[in-house]
Amino acid sequence: MDLNSSTDPDVSKTFKKRFLHLLDKDICDCEFIVGSQETVIKGHKLLFSAASEVFYAMFYGELKEEQSVRIVDIDPEVFQAMRQFIYTGKVNFTSAIQALSVYIAARKYIIHALSTKCVSFIQEKHIQPSEVLEFVEICKVHYIQEFEELYNKVIQEHTDKVVESDYFLLAGSEVIELILKSPSLNLSSEIDVFHHFERWVRAEAERKGVDVGEIMTGSIGHLRKHIRFLSMSLDDFITTVAGSPLLNSDEKVAVACNLKKSDSKTMPNSLSLEWQPRNFITTSLDTKCYKYKHVFLVTIDDPTTSSFGEYKPDFRGCDGRIKFGGISCIKVLEYIYFNVRVNIDQRPRYQKMYFMGYCKAKLITIELKLEVLAGKRCYPLFENNLDIIVNDCHEEQDERYSVCAKIPKSTLKNRRFSVDNASNIVNIRCSFNIDWK
Repeated sequence: MDLNSSTDPDVSKTFKKRFLHLLDKDICDCEFIVGSQETVIKGHKLLFSAASEVFYAMFYGELKEEQSVRIVDIDPEVFQAMRQFIYTGKVNFTSAIQALSVYIAARKYIIHALSTKCVSFIQEKHIQPSEVLEFVEICKVHYIQEFEELYNKVIQEHTDKVVESDYFLLAGSEVIELILKSPSLNLSSEIDVFHHFERWVRAEAERKGVDVGEIMTGSIGHLRKHIRFLSMSLDDFITTVAGSPLLNSDEKVAVACNLKKSDSKTMPNSLSLEWQPRNFITTSLDTKCYKYKHVFLVTIDDPTTSSFGEYKPDFRGCDGRIKFGGISCIKVLEYIYFNVRVNIDQRPRYQKMYFMGYCKAKLITIELKLEVLAGKRCYPLFENNLDIIVNDCHEEQDERYSVCAKIPKSTLKNRRFSVDNASNIVNIRCSFNIDWK
């Protein structure tokens, strides 16, 4: 199509195509040197100036730039997104972090329409739990308060995913404090809150090359005051917190005495007086009922043991064609394997129907779920289904199927999973169903 044609009934589309043509071609009258890598991005003064008063002053004002424009505080990817919007009125975001970065650039250069698009994208529930902590830190650095309610909601509703994200151990103390101060969290108990806080403290101490005890007496010691120790049970405190270096001996004694109630003691100023539990919420309820369950006692590092037993319930289903082969738990190198085995007889059930070509298919589903049992709590490890289509006209006599779970030993070496405070032994419950339609 001729871009110079004036007969196009949709004039706006014609102009957009012209601007897009300029965007794709190397016909430019200005260039920007962007970011620490000094990426060169070319453009047109007129279009940038029409979109932004800041760019207008830069190119046509009294302090206009004669040479290349250096922009050191914006990444090239972000500048390219802003440039795309200036030329086409459109922008494609890949994440809330990118949209926030473009929002910061749009705010700097006073491009209101682009700012609105960024806000709309972020508000449409595009902040993922895996990125929310980094999102918060960027907002804090740039004094952005517009998204505070939104990111607090993500943290509270998806805390379990947030604390398992890669960024959690890298987060700054201000963001960790935001989590600890939250009245509602998607975790199972205050013990979980303490456990994840301790993970972060140990990572922070390692980054700074100091002991955990030393760092707790310094810049992050005040964070302990947001842990509700008095809402814990005495047993949980003794088995989980009493051996931790996050509290000194006086603090541990004070908490234990107050939890015992018969021997109360004045709490140190460094710890919280709050005894009311937080509101621990969950995003969804597991309503699935598993017919078969078995608990394996797994010794993680015992070199003399490679097998932790086998469970084989008496099961036959689907006219006797499905036979349960059992579930086994074994240790191989650095992994614990769980394997559910099912044998399915696929021989033709009715020879007359087989020869006439009439076949009836069945869908068989094997469901497997693994959980660690620790005290009164249950921690998910693995969940998966295997769907099998069985045909009455199948020529094979017998088939074997299995669902296998591979759990790293390092995952199980967690103090909260331990049996009788021995981190080498854990109880793992295996739940499974076999269903057919």
